[in-house]
Amino acid sequence: MSMLTSKQEAFVQQYMIDRNATQAAIRAGYSPKTARSQGQRLLTKVDIQSRLGELERKAESFAEKKADDVRERLAAIAWTDLTEIVDFDGQHMTMRAFESLTPAQRACIKDWKIRTVTRMEVGEDGKPVPVEVDMVEIKLHDKLKALELYAKHIGMEREAKKDAVPIFNLTVITEGEQDRHDKSRALPAATKASRTA
Repeated sequence: MSMLTSKQEAFVQQYMIDRNATQAAIRAGYSPKTARSQGQRLLTKVDIQSRLGELERKAESFAEKKADDVRERLAAIAWTDLTEIVDFDGQHMTMRAFESLTPAQRACIKDWKIRTVTRMEVGEDGKPVPVEVDMVEIKLHDKLKALELYAKHIGMEREAKKDAVPIFNLTVITEGEQDRHDKSRALPAATKASRTA
């Protein structure tokens, strides 16, 4: 790749913003009076076309990575089970240490808060004793919504709609139309034919 001048590189960077050669030329420092012709001339240069192609490939790669990140996050929300986040001993549920959760498991948690509650436990003497414990309330992201968004993201929804077959065809007849509908069914076939002709 040959070297672009700093002004040409500025044009390329500005052109990538909105694909408007005239505005890119102005923002890159070319004269507003000649920006239109300068922008068009710059777009014909092989070095500039090459640099634009390089930046477009980088932008596509970045967009693909972001799309992959979105799919991974949605999949984590949709398929992570509550038992991966908390332990249950038959009586009490305990949240696992936040640091021990994987990024996918942490992504499922929409909100959490800790509050202190008092509960009664049996003391050594067999009598009820009030004990303060920290209670963790966990709110997870909506799994069904995550599945729906995931399906849209990977194109499953379009495929499902394309393959859908209507089960039945429903015609709704309002009350006033019912009388006309009944009368038209009662007409002899010759009358119906003459009405449609």
